[in-house]
Amino acid sequence: MNIEFAKMHGAGNDFVVVRGAPPRPPDDQVLVRALADRRRGIGADGVLFLEDGGEGGALFRMHFYNADGGRAQLCLNGARCVAWRAWQLGWVTSQPFSFTTEAWRVGAEILVSRGGCARVRLHLPKPELDVEAVDLPSYAPAAQGYAVDTGDPHLVVEVDEGDLSDESFLAVAARLRHWTDRLPAGANVHFVHRRAEDSWRIRSFERGVEAETQACGSGCLSAVAALSPMPSGPIELLTQHGDTVQILPEERRWILEGPAVCVFEATYAWTGGGCD
Repeated sequence: MNIEFAKMHGAGNDFVVVRGAPPRPPDDQVLVRALADRRRGIGADGVLFLEDGGEGGALFRMHFYNADGGRAQLCLNGARCVAWRAWQLGWVTSQPFSFTTEAWRVGAEILVSRGGCARVRLHLPKPELDVEAVDLPSYAPAAQGYAVDTGDPHLVVEVDEGDLSDESFLAVAARLRHWTDRLPAGANVHFVHRRAEDSWRIRSFERGVEAETQACGSGCLSAVAALSPMPSGPIELLTQHGDTVQILPEERRWILEGPAVCVFEATYAWTGGGCD
């Protein structure tokens, strides 16, 4: 079976983007793990499927899987990528346009594009996020963090700049990802340093990838919801990849803006399993 795909990334958070609906379980997980394998497949933090046609006039539906084959509700770096991919495929005839995810209906605009690169703005419904202050274990870099539920669990920890170093971040974030005292399923972990009121730096360790990712869009959203839910203007978050994701909460919606890049297009020959 030949599968046409595009390799894409949003601020370094990379995806295999497949046109069409995912296979039925359990084949969907088998295919996702094969595609995401960095040594024996294409390699990616996650896999996105673009299913033509969405509910209520939406152009398409986005299905998101983590690299381990598990489904997740939301991926905002991935959402920018599928918006750009739909534009590349000629599905978009006017702007703004909308598509559906497991969590929300998302509006999108392609602001600027050059070659395979685009700057994409997402219009999100004002998130009714459950934000809870939690006391952290003694090995954490702060006494308190914030549990944020976007449909998927996130743990936001505000830290000093030194706590963003590899030595400080990687080992501690991996432990907090599996910390289940207050978060039974574990969480995506984000360390955030506020360099200025409107300029932050963020590093993310994600479930399903079980490693640091170069950016996490829903992590950026969670950070703003936890630390500054009603800012006076847009907040720019510098990701580990070096790109910026901008978030602007408004009264009735939130806007998230960032890069989306199509690296290459190709065909993957899937045999349904490994090669004997």
